[in-house]
Amino acid sequence: MKKKVRDTAIFFTILYWLLIFIFVLHKRVTEIKNLKLSVLLLIFVGYIVFLLLSKVLVPVFDLVLAITKKIGSLIFSFISSIVFYLILTPIALFMRLRGKVFLDYKIDKNVDSYYNDYQESDDIKK
Repeated sequence: MKKKVRDTAIFFTILYWLLIFIFVLHKRVTEIKNLKLSVLLLIFVGYIVFLLLSKVLVPVFDLVLAITKKIGSLIFSFISSIVFYLILTPIALFMRLRGKVFLDYKIDKNVDSYYNDYQESDDIKK
């Protein structure tokens, strides 16, 4: 369980600092110079609270992991479908129109095996 608490603390620390970074980028450079000490203290206290609550935030971390896993599988399915239908299918149709057959589909029940031995006369570069 300690590893999960540590992973949760690391995740929320990165998330917290990312939010602070976005907040600082949102402000103009002139406004950053006028940042009050109270805002910096609030940022520091929030960071400490996140570290102390890392045991409580483990279920939230598990939920985030489950959601990102589902999103990742959806993205993989989408990209795989795009590759198959937009790249591989047109290539297969083009090769079929040209008469190229990659597999021998004829089934002969009299043959024990379809294994073909290497012939020295065959060109290995083909």
